[in-house]
Amino acid sequence: MSENLDLVRSISFERDDSGERYVELFDPAIVLDNSTLPAPTAGVYRGHEGLRQFRREWLGAFETHHIDAERFIDAGDVIVVGYRVTGRGMASGAAVEMHRWNVYRVRNGLVIRIEIFETKAQALEAAGLSEDAHASS
Repeated sequence: MSENLDLVRSISFERDDSGERYVELFDPAIVLDNSTLPAPTAGVYRGHEGLRQFRREWLGAFETHHIDAERFIDAGDVIVVGYRVTGRGMASGAAVEMHRWNVYRVRNGLVIRIEIFETKAQALEAAGLSEDAHASS
């Protein structure tokens, strides 16, 4: 397992509610791009404060939530993660289940960019990877 994969595994599913440990593992100029999703949090967030803002807004939509990593694709400086989010909506109380894919770009032991997608195909394309090569991943 690569160091970059280890880093992303520790970040993707961090349980620290304060979010500070989460933020320390990102470059100060981090870019989180959630602009492809139809969500109230859609947009581009920059820097550590942007990560904190995204985290507050996204978690604020849930009464309860749980994230399960289902797939990790290690492509060196790029790590693709497929995961499932379950929970209960804060406003509606409705049960929520969604699948998402994140593309993490790593440099010098810190994540410099995260892109969030609805499908594996979108994530692999953004990562510059072939879906055929990762069909069973």
